[in-house]
Amino acid sequence: MNHLAAQCIRCHKVEKRKGSDIGPNLQSAGLQGRSHHLEAIVEPQKTIAEGYGSISLTLKNGQSVAGLFKSEVKRVIEIKDAEGKITKVASEDVKERTPVISTMPPMGAILTKREIRDIIEYLSTLKSKK
Repeated sequence: MNHLAAQCIRCHKVEKRKGSDIGPNLQSAGLQGRSHHLEAIVEPQKTIAEGYGSISLTLKNGQSVAGLFKSEVKRVIEIKDAEGKITKVASEDVKERTPVISTMPPMGAILTKREIRDIIEYLSTLKSKK
């Protein structure tokens, strides 16, 4: 909550406490295993939580659309912008698209091994159902 370099609460929160919705709410993180949390902290690009990766589209008409990739269902891509607005784009209107990337930096370069262990232990205690 208070680490100056990691600043986890800038993107995450637990239940309705202080924090942000940029990243997943961690209220039920303990329902997943410790190895999942270690990977998510050290290699966040390896597995991106659904609805939390960043994407950029260039449309055939020259416009660009960027934001959080929410879904792609029945050839319709949904992207959420910084204000929370959802934009729907038909996949046939897309000229180019970037891969979905995690907005979370690899914390292994920011946190000590002990801090990572402490976070994983804390996350394992969070078992509220969503």
